[in-house]
Amino acid sequence: MKEGINKALVISFVLIAGLVIFNFLDYTGMVVKDEEEWVCSQYACDKAITAEEWVNKNCYVLPNTDNEIVCKVVLNDKEQLVPLNSINQQSLNQCVEARCVQEARVRAVDYKVDLKTGKSQQ
Repeated sequence: MKEGINKALVISFVLIAGLVIFNFLDYTGMVVKDEEEWVCSQYACDKAITAEEWVNKNCYVLPNTDNEIVCKVVLNDKEQLVPLNSINQQSLNQCVEARCVQEARVRAVDYKVDLKTGKSQQ
């Protein structure tokens, strides 16, 4: 009779120890999960510069011209010079300091999407 009780205690102890170890590994991230992670999905601007500040920082008079003012802008991942008069200064807003206010869980995928409906194509 004692042998049956001892086996039951040992099995119970092993199961409880296994659960504790698994929970510890899961909590510390050592258990491999599918490739999901939390990323920022919405930002709030804490500090922005005005259009005047942006112009003062990014624009200058082009030498050897009739006082043409040009600005450094990034178009297609390349820094280019653009005449200031072709920039809508009323819409110039540049956030220089932001913080995340909402996160979403994401995972890597690879499938075609119908651009009209936004649904996956199969």
